[in-house]
Order: sequence, then C-alpha cells, then structure tokens
Amino acid sequence: MGSTSYNIEFYDCNLEKIIKTFFHAHNDTVFSCRHYPDSKQRIDYIISSSKDRTVKVWDYTKNQYILNINDVYQGSYIYSVSLLCHILKDNKYIITSCPYEKMRIWDFNGSFLRDFGQNDESTYFIDVFYDKIAKKYYILNANSSDVKSYDFHTGNLFKRYKGSPQTWHMSVVINYIEENVVLIESDGKGYIRIWNFNTAELLKTIDPHSSFSIRGICQWNDRYLFGAGSDNQVKLFDLVEGKYVTSFESHTSTVCTIEKIMHPKYGECLVTQALDGKLKLWAAKKE
Repeated sequence: MGSTSYNIEFYDCNLEKIIKTFFHAHNDTVFSCRHYPDSKQRIDYIISSSKDRTVKVWDYTKNQYILNINDVYQGSYIYSVSLLCHILKDNKYIITSCPYEKMRIWDFNGSFLRDFGQNDESTYFIDVFYDKIAKKYYILNANSSDVKSYDFHTGNLFKRYKGSPQTWHMSVVINYIEENVVLIESDGKGYIRIWNFNTAELLKTIDPHSSFSIRGICQWNDRYLFGAGSDNQVKLFDLVEGKYVTSFESHTSTVCTIEKIMHPKYGECLVTQALDGKLKLWAAKKE
C-alpha cells in the first residue's frame, strides 16, 4: 500500500503485521501502488506513482527500485499508472496518466515511446486488459467525461462508454459473461453501469438512489459487486437484478480502493483502503 508518509508498506496476512517498508519511496504523496507478479522470472514487481511527478518500478525481493522515471509530465502529478506484461512478446510497458494530458507509454528501460488519448480530460484511473478471445491488449481510461478503451498496439480509440448523468468516471473492471466481454464502471454520483465491451452497448444501469461517488469497485462473483464509497461505506450491488443492495459501515473517511484476496485463514476476503490511513479486512460470515 502507498501512503501520505511517502512510504510503501507490505502487510503479511499470515503474520498479521507489516513485514517490509520502502522508506521515502517518493518525495510526495503516493497516489498509485500496484502489484504485478512475473511468474516466468519469479519477480514481484511493484509500480508506484506520486505527486512528485515520478514513476518507480520496484523489485520486492531486492528491496529496491529498478526503474525510476523522473518528470513524467512537466508540472503535473501522475495519478494513475499501470504495467503491461505482454504475454506473447515477453515485453513490459509502463502506462501513465495525469490531469489534462495524453496518456504515455514507456518501455521497461524508462524510454518514452509515444502519447495516445486526449488532452482535454482529467484521468482518474487507467488499467490494462488482455482480451483472451481477440488476443489483443487494450488500455482502459476512466476520466472526467466517460470511459474509453484504446487499442494498445495502434494507440487508436477502440470504444467510448458514455452514460448519463455527466460526471466523473472512477473505476473499471472487465468480466466474461458466456462469450461476451463485459465492462463494469462506477462514477462520481454512485452509478454502476454495465456495458458490452466490444460494441459499447449499455446493458444495465444501477441507480444508487443517493449522492456519493464510488471510487474503486471489485467483483465478488458473477452476481455481486462491491464498491468503495465517498460516504465512508462499502456498497454492495446485485448485477443480475440490477440494484443497490446495502451498505456496510467501514471507515471514518472516503473509501478509495477495494480488492478481493484469498486470505490464508479466512478464505475469500475483501481489503479496503481509505483516506483515514487504514486498511481493513472483510471476511464473509459463516452460516
């Protein structure tokens, strides 16, 4: 996890304690911190971005960063960053974004390759998606206007997913339902939308009947989706029925991210992180 102390910390679920800290990983607030295991090279990569305008790639085992890209955007912080590990070519690429500038692609030596996307939108979240049916890589971009998917190879816009009302779009997950690729996104007014990824057809909209933003989202299974709410709560949505189900009291400040993990003791669990500086572990109730 990243932190406002500029450190990156690693928590062991078995030992139930922090086992490693990268002190002063950045010189300002850490905005994005993501884990990418490389099974071929047996390396756990950590990629982080910061308000200090740098992106770093870390080797967890070596306890050090192996790549540092300075001034990724002149005068702008890097809010979201992602790593693309090409399955077929065994190459790795870094995708970066910031407010009001195009996304950028870098190679694993830190060399700038190209820009793509639009300059007039402020990006909140980016991710990489590999379509195993089409065997193609896409970049997903949730921004102040809509959600977009880009063909990684060409950099061209693939599809635009734009719903109503107009607001920030904050997180995206991809799922396969039968043979269809489905994109699920959340927005700044708490709406959840389900789209056909390849056609950009809006399949379903879930109205939260309240005014809060959903920052991060996480699928529990093909039916249920959890969301991280700006009202300090975790939200549960039923994707099949297309409705908001309930909320869970969770943090004392905005919940930013939510992830599903396999815990060694409790099995399938959720982990939430909020602006109150806390991580919380959620386990399903035993009947």
